[in-house]
Amino acid sequence: MRTLIVLLILTVVSTTSRGQHMWLSMLSEYTIAGPQYGAAILMETNKKLGAGLFYQADIQSPAEVKTNNTFYGLQLQIPLAKSEKINFFGTVRGGLVNDKFAVIVPGVETRINAGKRLAVGFAMSMRMNYPSVLGKLTYRIF
Repeated sequence: MRTLIVLLILTVVSTTSRGQHMWLSMLSEYTIAGPQYGAAILMETNKKLGAGLFYQADIQSPAEVKTNNTFYGLQLQIPLAKSEKINFFGTVRGGLVNDKFAVIVPGVETRINAGKRLAVGFAMSMRMNYPSVLGKLTYRIF
């Protein structure tokens, strides 16, 4: 419920503000514990500062017996280098894993704009004391 309220606030603020964009992403991250898939929504200013929400979890087959390893929370980005086609960001994701553990994940991300609304992103971060690789397909809503 809190996630929906924050998402609604981000949507209202971004539609009434000028110079801001909202990005919707589908993501896949490979960690030491295996692959995770999810989605993220990010509000970004004209200076490329961003804040948003994300959710990711394992995909299980019915025969597997293990926890879902959900990871959700807040995502922040700071631009390190910007241009029209390619951007580099410092990122921090913080949230809860399995509703029990608070986790902060620092990382770096590269976003390549494939058009006016579509972008592809690649990120490296440290999860569970090991490097993880993240790939995402991003669409600019407005």
